[in-house]
Amino acid sequence: MEAAARKTMIAKPDIPETMRAAAIDRFGGPEVISTHTLPVPRPNAQEVLIKLQSAGVGLWDAHMRDGSWVVGKKRFPFILGIDGAGTVAAVGARVKRFAVGDFVYAYSYTNRSGGFYAEYAAVAAGKVAPVPAGFDAIHVGGHAVHVHALATGSSCRSGTKLTSATLTTARSISTRCGL
Repeated sequence: MEAAARKTMIAKPDIPETMRAAAIDRFGGPEVISTHTLPVPRPNAQEVLIKLQSAGVGLWDAHMRDGSWVVGKKRFPFILGIDGAGTVAAVGARVKRFAVGDFVYAYSYTNRSGGFYAEYAAVAAGKVAPVPAGFDAIHVGGHAVHVHALATGSSCRSGTKLTSATLTTARSISTRCGL
């Protein structure tokens, strides 16, 4: 890790320089998703770096992938995924609520360093929360948006069903990228 990065965050010593990620180089159907080797994002002073154990797959991912729902200007390669769970690998210098090793979930629709279909994600600390007791990474990471809504008292529609677009995206990621 670079000396400048060490001054701005507290991190585990074993964070690699690169990671695998399911990303796109252009908008399109499920066939545009492929495995990329990309730099591990470095959290800024107000972010948390999460070593991901799971990522959610939702209808919104298919819309982001095909370009019909774009928030801000997208840079390619673009890592999909807006929610996930894992272990804190590093915290920015101004982050006080989390420490390296904490088990957390997070969501972010407009993540500057990409999404959660990766081995690591850097997320604003305000969009990160401790995993509630009784949950594991697979269940909370796949539903971080819903868990956040329940934990904060926000409205959450029950009975949400997986659509064919969501299932196609999930199958494409698992078969094409081995993540």
